[in-house]
Amino acid sequence: MRKILSFVSLISVLVSVLFLSFGCSSSSRPADLPKLYPCKITITQDNSPLEGADVSLVPLEQSDGKWRSSAVTNESGIATMMTYGFKGSPAGKFKVVVTKNTNEDPEYSTDETGKKEIIGYASVYSTIEEQYTNPETTPHSIEISETNKNTSANFDVGKATKYKL
Repeated sequence: MRKILSFVSLISVLVSVLFLSFGCSSSSRPADLPKLYPCKITITQDNSPLEGADVSLVPLEQSDGKWRSSAVTNESGIATMMTYGFKGSPAGKFKVVVTKNTNEDPEYSTDETGKKEIIGYASVYSTIEEQYTNPETTPHSIEISETNKNTSANFDVGKATKYKL
């Protein structure tokens, strides 16, 4: 029985590895998706890495608006940009928009057994200064070009803040 369970576990791991390796094959790539270039953006707040922030690249040219890149920062504040699930960003000039929200004041539902479950939050707060959360007001921009094959940039989003959305 142990051998069967080990074999089943091994098959499950192999299937997972194959899916992750080939899940985004060229057949699932949209035909009009432009060439993508590696792009890493480091976000800091109060000069410290900001984990869990959403980073979006908003094209300056309206005609380029279809293919937006985004990512979430890791514990080092680094966002490895993706475009519709594919690594990288298309070439162009972009505004860098950063958001990070926190939820407070949970609302609960109680089932027939008395168990409480969170169903929503009464209050949502932004933890990023407002100017950095809007493409119209952010001072941060980046250019990704075909000649620079690995674009990286660092941006600070000011002091930690908290305002209700």
